[in-house]
Amino acid sequence: MWYQIWEYFFASAKYSAWKKQFWQGQRVDKLTWEKVIIFLSVAEENQSLKAQLKKTISIEEFMGVVADNGFTFTLEELGKVVITQKQIWDLFSAIDTTLSLKEELIQIKSVDEFIQMAVDNDYYFTKQQLSWLLTGIKLDSTLVSVTNSTGDSVLVRNIGGVGTANYISLGEEWGIVPPFCHIDKRDTLFSKDANDPFLPDQCLLPRGYFNQYVA
Repeated sequence: MWYQIWEYFFASAKYSAWKKQFWQGQRVDKLTWEKVIIFLSVAEENQSLKAQLKKTISIEEFMGVVADNGFTFTLEELGKVVITQKQIWDLFSAIDTTLSLKEELIQIKSVDEFIQMAVDNDYYFTKQQLSWLLTGIKLDSTLVSVTNSTGDSVLVRNIGGVGTANYISLGEEWGIVPPFCHIDKRDTLFSKDANDPFLPDQCLLPRGYFNQYVA
């Protein structure tokens, strides 16, 4: 589904204008991100909706199907999520194929340094958006990254040729990816801070922890 949406946006004359707008700070917020991610998840599971979307031949027609099925995000909001995610994936891909970037990544000690490296190479996203993407991958039932007893990161799957395990491990080290925690806060009697995903009552194994496989 991502590739179909990307094709619509990158074939559109609006893409360059949107990309420039997001670089200037008008980026996607968490609510918008979650609305689009939920839609994509539903579209992958619902074969009828997936078939309707695949029949569309323009982004406007695509958005018509989205609205007809009760989803409320706008074309601009979809664009923000798509473009922001592609910025992150493009940087991951560049690091995997560029020796100088690999060497620079090794020297990075914090997420702020990573974001600065991204900006220096014309990739624009926030540390929060990086956190949402990496945490979402980690919680996916078929995309789980764990560290074994020797401290080595186990690669369970690639996305678009990009290994995700190293970035998830770095996210955990930088404090933007909770270790074995769920991203959704649940109310419990023991909760002290509703916005802190690192509290013990928030921690649990990801859904796919016991069915992980090595690609």
